[in-house]
Amino acid sequence: MDKDFLPVEIRCSPEKGKNMNLTGSPRKLKDTAADVFNTLHRWTDLNKDGRNAMNEIANIKLDIILSKEAASEETVSHSNSFPTSLEPLCQQLAEIYKKMEKCVNKLEGFAQIMENLHQLESYRNSKSEETLSPMFLTWHTAHFVEATQEVFKSYKKELSLKKMIIENVCHATDRNTMMFYIAAWIHQPYITDNATLLVESMLTETGHRGC
Repeated sequence: MDKDFLPVEIRCSPEKGKNMNLTGSPRKLKDTAADVFNTLHRWTDLNKDGRNAMNEIANIKLDIILSKEAASEETVSHSNSFPTSLEPLCQQLAEIYKKMEKCVNKLEGFAQIMENLHQLESYRNSKSEETLSPMFLTWHTAHFVEATQEVFKSYKKELSLKKMIIENVCHATDRNTMMFYIAAWIHQPYITDNATLLVESMLTETGHRGC
């Protein structure tokens, strides 16, 4: 075989081995990375529940809006734009928001855990006069801090958008506004591709994902 094309061994996280019993900071860091992922998975499920409720609200509201457009001004002035059938759906969205808020609070806590671990490792290295080295593959603890903080900030902004949507969707008076709220809920503009990539990179770095 040509020496220029010898197989190259791809390095995996040293903490990936099944028989590797982690302790201390590596164990806590790896567990926290998993907690971040599980929390985001929970958020995704809640967002789907919210989407379903939004679609039901849209069907009710659009029927009202279309009826208004076809009716005379006299009929419109006496029509009910907030029927009782919307109340349980609006309450459902409010409950979903509370659960999403808990997810964001957890993300804030995970970011603080990463910061504490980084401070601890920095202190230990300063005492031993050693250079702070990666705990797994290539990431220093500071990278985990930056990643979890960016993820937290993204979801915090998205939570604010969810709150605005929930407060206004049941009171939408035209089709375009209704469609805007639904699209904003589904597409989650503040949750960037970079935030998603950071989570996947963190999972790979800690051995939760294959390499």
